[in-house]
Amino acid sequence: MADIDITQAEADALIAMEKQCVDDKRLVLPGPGEQLAVSLTSLDKRESSMLDVTRAQIKLTKATYQNRAFLMRLDLGGLTFEAFMRHCNISVPPDIQMGLFS
Repeated sequence: MADIDITQAEADALIAMEKQCVDDKRLVLPGPGEQLAVSLTSLDKRESSMLDVTRAQIKLTKATYQNRAFLMRLDLGGLTFEAFMRHCNISVPPDIQMGLFS
């Protein structure tokens, strides 16, 4: 994977940008050892992002030509998944149901 250098200001702007889920199908929160990648887009469709979810971590990344710039990693601790999506300004979140081990 190629490294993509962006400034902190650019990362902050991408995190703050209002985003929506690209797909409207129901997804299941991954169980232990599983992953889920959710495509996001800005409201004007000019920026695309990925919300990568694993049992242990959630990462918000900017996707450009199959390259990803790591923007944010958050150990949820006491924070809920919904609160994380609000923090990342995902106004139209994915339809994710809790899995058996969630």
